[in-house]
Amino acid sequence: MIDIMYSSGDLLPRQAAAASANIPSDSRAPHILAIVGSLTGLSGLLVALRCYVRLFLLRKFLPDDGVIVASLLCAFGVLACFIGESHHGVGLFSDDIKPEDFQILSEYMFYHAIVIVLGISLVKVSLALFLLRFASPNKNLKRFITGALVFLIIFTVACILTLIFQCLPVRAAWDFSLRENARCYSMKTYLSIGEFNSAINIATDFVFATLPAFMFYKVQVNKRTRVSLMGILSLGYFACAAGIVKTVLQSQIFDEPDPYRDCQYLIWNCIELNVGIIAASFPTIKPLVKSVIGTTLSFTSGVRSGKRNGQGYHTTSIVFRSGPLTGLIGGVKRT
Repeated sequence: MIDIMYSSGDLLPRQAAAASANIPSDSRAPHILAIVGSLTGLSGLLVALRCYVRLFLLRKFLPDDGVIVASLLCAFGVLACFIGESHHGVGLFSDDIKPEDFQILSEYMFYHAIVIVLGISLVKVSLALFLLRFASPNKNLKRFITGALVFLIIFTVACILTLIFQCLPVRAAWDFSLRENARCYSMKTYLSIGEFNSAINIATDFVFATLPAFMFYKVQVNKRTRVSLMGILSLGYFACAAGIVKTVLQSQIFDEPDPYRDCQYLIWNCIELNVGIIAASFPTIKPLVKSVIGTTLSFTSGVRSGKRNGQGYHTTSIVFRSGPLTGLIGGVKRT
């Protein structure tokens, strides 16, 4: 979860010294911003729909909804960092970044890393709170999810503290004039910490992507509905895959001569965050997308009853049962 592409004590001064005053016109910043902006916009749409369903259809806004909104705010914060970074070197070759821009870029990335670590963790906290509502009948499962949630919170705090105090004084992380007397992690140490934390992050991604399929495998619904439900709830594997790609790129970041040109590592980091938000929100908006993924899910917690009308056609009424799965698979309690 340590998501930094700089911060080594000897890398930044070398790159800053090599920077020149000539900025080319072929910056890839617009391309990068288009990707990040599209992902963030899609996440925002899904969370907005989720809030609409919770507030106006189910009339029940729960803690996991509030946490996912906080995660979305982190995603917007990451987008804001990308925008700021695009004005100070992102999209350019390292040799084309001015020294004064490089220092501002480094400060943006300092906050960028903290915000995205927090956002990714909040997605999993939201999912853990969501799953706890369905784990009540199984005490062992409830203990496992609670333990995973506590571990995740402690781990996140440790990661953020590692990011904040990568240099002492803290400002030396981006203010190169303080580097001479500062104490900072070496490149090797920082990369090792980052890879270890990324491995833990992938493991927690996998756990929280697998738990829904495990928990809802025996739900008493027809086979088609069960497959659809488990498929939707397992979208977290895409976030897990993004985390794996990000980790591979992370191990190569200090070998890249121009890490700011394409920003593949940062882009995949952003993909991991936004796909996680989308995966966590998609199951909750079933009432609004049932026409796309099929109407079967709308009836899984209800009972059909039908009778012929005067013209010989069937008129169908549906009685919805309230319960934990009501909001998950699209049923809206009728009064």
